[in-house]
Amino acid sequence: MNGHGICLVKWGDDEVCGREVHDAPPNTDVRPVCLMHSRDPNKHSGELLEQFNREIKEMIEEGFIGMAANNLVAFDHFVFPQFNFRLLSPDKPVSFRCSFHKSVFTEKAYFGSTLFTGGVDFSDCEFVRDVGFVRCVFGQEANFHNAIFSGEGHFHHASFEKTSQADFSRSRFRRRGWFLGAKFLGPADFSNARFLEGDFSETCFAEDLCFKRAHFHSELKLEAAQIGDRADFEGARICGNASFKRAQFAGRVNFEGTHFRHDGSLRSGPVFMQTEFARPEEVHFYKTNLGHALFYNCDISRVDFSSVEWRKRSNGNCMLFEEGVPLEKPHGTELKTTDGSRDYGLIAQIYQQLKKNYDTQLDYWTADHFHYGEMEMQRRALPNTGRLLGLRQRLHPIVGLAAFYRYASDYGNNYWKPAAWMFATLLLFTILFPLLGLQGPNADLKGAGSPLTYGSAWPSLSSGHDKFWAETKLLGKSMITALDTATFQRNSEYTPAYPQGRIAAILEMLLTSTLFALFLLAIRRQFRR
Repeated sequence: MNGHGICLVKWGDDEVCGREVHDAPPNTDVRPVCLMHSRDPNKHSGELLEQFNREIKEMIEEGFIGMAANNLVAFDHFVFPQFNFRLLSPDKPVSFRCSFHKSVFTEKAYFGSTLFTGGVDFSDCEFVRDVGFVRCVFGQEANFHNAIFSGEGHFHHASFEKTSQADFSRSRFRRRGWFLGAKFLGPADFSNARFLEGDFSETCFAEDLCFKRAHFHSELKLEAAQIGDRADFEGARICGNASFKRAQFAGRVNFEGTHFRHDGSLRSGPVFMQTEFARPEEVHFYKTNLGHALFYNCDISRVDFSSVEWRKRSNGNCMLFEEGVPLEKPHGTELKTTDGSRDYGLIAQIYQQLKKNYDTQLDYWTADHFHYGEMEMQRRALPNTGRLLGLRQRLHPIVGLAAFYRYASDYGNNYWKPAAWMFATLLLFTILFPLLGLQGPNADLKGAGSPLTYGSAWPSLSSGHDKFWAETKLLGKSMITALDTATFQRNSEYTPAYPQGRIAAILEMLLTSTLFALFLLAIRRQFRR
């Protein structure tokens, strides 16, 4: 030390440090400061390190014996070398308030298992390397506002008591933030925080949890977490996977404007597998993209989805990511059946819940999209027992009942398809009846007499022009016969000849009546009120 004056760094309410200025190497500090506030690299070892730790220990001891002014021990603006709070303090609760405001921890720092009962302030701190708060207990204020974690932040099994306000707003975790098994018994504020990756698995949030406008460059894990009164993710951005697997939400949940993964990859995010919502009617997804979301084994029949973007099929209908997620991926393996195929029955349950959900909200248009999805899953679900199993599995998606329902009307969602099929059916039988023969009004019940056919309608030795008009008239009679048959008319002037024509007429009645029923069903689904 040289007598170059006193350190003028301010702390608390404009208090001046007052320590003797440290003789640091040139260009080390912006202005002359004491050893505690100096960035002198020689502090990391030797006599300077011992002197630094001795000063810290004396400050802590003053706090324990009640000599600290206002019960506050201030380490504001300190530049710490490698630091272990536990080695410098007695093994008992820290009842005084500690302030590390704007301090810099240049090496690893460890506060593990410390009981802070008087409150602690790490606002605007910078942790250059890893920092550990494993199993710490924060009894009062725990202020990490605007703190920078350049290394990993370890808060495993830390406990923030009910009287503690856990403030991590605007904090920045440039590597992973670990909160595995932590307990927040009071409000937890992570608004505007930035994470490379945040792991809150098995964490308990007893009261409000706020992630408003938080940004996760990679992943957010809240697996098996317990969230109490309110969880707010408004405006949050999660670029990678957001896993809420087995999480339990006891109160209101807000996903308004939340930015989930939205890219062309087949990676999942968010994941709500086995997630429980105690009050699903208070869970709101608004103006967010769920194209990569997984909801299987999660009841979402009463969750509020408004202005939500879903994944799209080639025909424009909404679809679930469960249909496309690779089964070998971590969250896809649980969609496998025992034979290794995709569990379409499980996916159909999700579609059914969403259909019920949108029906309840009177959003029939979107509900029809999920009805289509539900039926698609039934079509793709292959039989797994019985005889000729291999053949039936190949034919079921192509010629099964659900397949014909799709061909005919897109599962009741398209009224143009059955109308077109009805027109095609009438045209087919208009052409077919003259091939089989038409009986005139004088024919007996068994069709005695010469039926009208394409050949018999041609006048012998007549010109091509006369034959054309004869055929045209025959087709006109056949068209009226086809219409009469389709509409169950009893007194038709012409009837299909017995027996082949009558069989064809029965087939036409079955087809047209079925298609007409599908047409009415599609009309009802499209325009119901």
